[in-house]
Amino acid sequence: MESFTQIQRTAWSLTALLLLMVGNVFAADPPPNIVVILSDDQAWSDYNFMGHADIKTPHLDKLASSSLFFD
Repeated sequence: MESFTQIQRTAWSLTALLLLMVGNVFAADPPPNIVVILSDDQAWSDYNFMGHADIKTPHLDKLASSSLFFD
């Protein structure tokens, strides 16, 4: 009898998980993409898009031009 209860609990858990996944698929708004860039020994101004004259960061510049960033 104990194993049947465990099977029922597992079945209900899987059903709930499936319903949550299906709900996310049909959600009206997609979740935002969030990218956090973390580096060591680098100041906030050590990027070209933040105003540094010598350091060139073309890929990060492109990302920053189409994104929201906090300065």
